[in-house]
Amino acid sequence: MPDRITANLPARSLADIARFYEALGFSVEYAGPEWMTMRRGPLELEFFPHPDLDPASSWHSACVWVADVEAL
Repeated sequence: MPDRITANLPARSLADIARFYEALGFSVEYAGPEWMTMRRGPLELEFFPHPDLDPASSWHSACVWVADVEAL
């Protein structure tokens, strides 16, 4: 199965989210005050600011499928 992702996610801090996903090999493609996109090969993530987000009660999710999770 090829790597794939489907995600449009809220973030309390776009800068914090960028640092987290950069550590997983993603790079920022676009960053503005209301939207950010990140890419790692064919995988693309989109984030929008949601400063009041409570992760414990959030229903947002993303599925990341990679051929070799150990390599990631």
